[in-house]
Amino acid sequence: MFRLRGYSHEQMNLKSSNLKSDAIVIFVAMAVGCFMDLALGGTFLRLTHHQQVVGGLLSLIFHLVGTDLPVMIFIYAILLPRYAKLTTPVTAFLLGAASYPAMHLFESWTRYDTFTDSVLSVIAVFLTFFPPGVTKSFLTMRTGNAWVHLWGFHAISPHVTVDTRLIVADFHIQ
Repeated sequence: MFRLRGYSHEQMNLKSSNLKSDAIVIFVAMAVGCFMDLALGGTFLRLTHHQQVVGGLLSLIFHLVGTDLPVMIFIYAILLPRYAKLTTPVTAFLLGAASYPAMHLFESWTRYDTFTDSVLSVIAVFLTFFPPGVTKSFLTMRTGNAWVHLWGFHAISPHVTVDTRLIVADFHIQ
């Protein structure tokens, strides 16, 4: 739809202006994330080889289609460039970072039964999702390429290294 309205891939942060530099950033971000996920008590290494392969592949596919691409497109390809046009770079960066927890306000574990539950849920969502939102906004704004944050800090770490155990359990993969 945005292509029909005349927006280019560059205007939507979907094209690399320096592929080599972006690949280095992706590799470093992914390596740091995977190291932290696996070395700091991650459960991925406790799974069987079959569970790692099958569960990891399913986790990658489900999360890529279900969360990674929609978040990348909506926040970092559509909203972030508009924030940058309307505000200063710092404000755009912070709005992009805050948009990530805003998308998670209705997670299954949040409660809005009472005012206290609502306030605590919003605080918990903000504290949980604002730091990754900062990282995603930084990677996207610094490189001008939303794919960098998707591959460097979303698709593999944490969705494969952390969430594979959930896919293994949900699909009873032995």
